[in-house]
Amino acid sequence: MFDLPDAKRVRREDLFSSPSSSRASSPTPGSDTAKTETEAALSARLARLISLALPPLPNDDNVPMPDAQEDKEEEEFEFRLFSTSAPTQHVNLAEEVHQGPAISQRPVEFYVRGALTEEEKARFRAAAVSGEEVVRGARGRAWGLEVPWRVGEAKVEGEAKGRKRPGKKRRIALRIKVKAAKEAEAKKMSKEEHLKEKKKRLNREKKLKRRQKEKEKKMAAGQGGEEGDVSSDDGSG
Repeated sequence: MFDLPDAKRVRREDLFSSPSSSRASSPTPGSDTAKTETEAALSARLARLISLALPPLPNDDNVPMPDAQEDKEEEEFEFRLFSTSAPTQHVNLAEEVHQGPAISQRPVEFYVRGALTEEEKARFRAAAVSGEEVVRGARGRAWGLEVPWRVGEAKVEGEAKGRKRPGKKRRIALRIKVKAAKEAEAKKMSKEEHLKEKKKRLNREKKLKRRQKEKEKKMAAGQGGEEGDVSSDDGSG
């Protein structure tokens, strides 16, 4: 550090001195320049020791502040949609003031009817209908709506060929009725067959009894003839 010709010796307490002490001391005219030169020399020395090229510290006081108008202009963007040749359109949204619809002023006679003349009263009486007339007309026939000459009557001769199918309940009832009739018929047939079998059995028994009687008669008649022959033989001897 002492090898440099323009180097300046700075003590540690000068670098870390409190702001109050520096503020209390009266500033000299060349204090800012000396401070800047000292900081530049210190930065160069440190850069040489660390082998880094540190840029000089910028002074915020010398940087110009951007204008507020420039910031406002930078925030505005213009977009061209779907075309590059058409000019940019700016839309200004202005508050519309709605006014009520125009009310046409009409005379009071348009809403309120004045006194009627006798001719107008007679015309109203002829056109008006009372409640009794409405009820009486509803009960009567509408002669103006009856057009019998436009009605064509078609007479159908003979029975219809088609047969309407009965409903589900009707079909179930018919099915039950047919089943009951079949059961009754089967029961009747079984009873008649039983009577026929009984009659046949009785006839068979009668026939067997008749044959037995005829056989007994023949056997009795045969025994009587043999006894007569034996008696005749005894008399001749």
